[in-house]
Amino acid sequence: MAKVKIQGHASGTGVFTVTAPNSNTDRTITLPDADVTLGTDATKLPLAGGTMTGNTLHGDNVASYYGASNDLQIRHSGSHSYIQDAGDGDLIVKSNGTDVKIIGDNDEDIAKFTWNDGVDLFFNGSKKFETTAEGILVTGSVPTVKILNNAANDSATSGKLSFMENDNTNGFDIRYDGSANNFIIESNNVSNALMIARTTGHVGIGASPSTSGKLAVAASTDKHGMEISNHGYYSPNAIRVNNADTINRAGHEINFNRGGSDVGSISTSTSATSYNTSSDYRLKENVDYTWDATTRLKQLKPARFNFIADDTNTLVDGFLAHEAATVVPECVTGDKDAMTAEILYVEGDEIPEGKVVGDVKTAATINSQGIDQSKLVPLLVKTIQELEARITALEAD
Repeated sequence: MAKVKIQGHASGTGVFTVTAPNSNTDRTITLPDADVTLGTDATKLPLAGGTMTGNTLHGDNVASYYGASNDLQIRHSGSHSYIQDAGDGDLIVKSNGTDVKIIGDNDEDIAKFTWNDGVDLFFNGSKKFETTAEGILVTGSVPTVKILNNAANDSATSGKLSFMENDNTNGFDIRYDGSANNFIIESNNVSNALMIARTTGHVGIGASPSTSGKLAVAASTDKHGMEISNHGYYSPNAIRVNNADTINRAGHEINFNRGGSDVGSISTSTSATSYNTSSDYRLKENVDYTWDATTRLKQLKPARFNFIADDTNTLVDGFLAHEAATVVPECVTGDKDAMTAEILYVEGDEIPEGKVVGDVKTAATINSQGIDQSKLVPLLVKTIQELEARITALEAD
């Protein structure tokens, strides 16, 4: 069979054409030392590179490789198209304009990346998400936002959203505690400021949600557990307890518990309200009916006065708490002449201009005594009984 040999040569120029041999004689083709070119001078592609004037076809899973170690691969699998970066460094898409766009088959925008501007994301040709100088802008509703676990080594945290100041020192976190099934809002100053139980919807403020009540509030050592203010002159009630039941039933609107035992309540009927304190005989001992009420009653000093805060100076009847406490101590709460503690600025506080650590933040104020005048009723009733007995005795004489 005839053979074709291609043999290099030290000299010569031009191009060559290979044809099939027409006899059994071997043929020798001498080539120049320069790069081999294919085609005519107008369409040749040198080994050093050039311009293709026609298409190149790669079958399925046939790739084009770029880089000394096949770092970049472009291919089609038969189902999907891939641009795959397998080398070191980043995959960079660079435009000589201001925009890099991803568009669909109908030329609708899918995404747009603008140099020194922002990123736009589209749905069905309409822009829904964009980055701005202030942050992000979402157009339309956001029915579902899913935040997955952002701390792989923290099994108790199933996702967290943080709102921080520019220096990342102060802010709030919103997170889900998977170990306790609680949704939590906290700051870097207050842990577990607000918790909502996922399974029951019960709420805890400064405390874990209660299993027996919808709201649990924990007080700090120097703050109230809850403060509800009504600032509007024509505003509705600061607190309104609404019972839609029109039938009288046993139960209370508000229940007071101390140390695990109920000690009082406020209950309502269809037309009245009762303020109840514990009075069950099973809770009491050393019961005595033979004590002198009249002598003690005469020690009380009923008075008329107006409150300093009342601009109308309206006179009312009542007692001075510390005077009533000498006769019926249980009717008074607090201590005479008590003051609240003065609070000073400390490290970590937001200190206003002109103030320094150690200056007064909150001045001491009157920690006033209170009186429960219903506690005087037994003394009044016993005195009336004693007077009635005297009258009866005098009438019998």
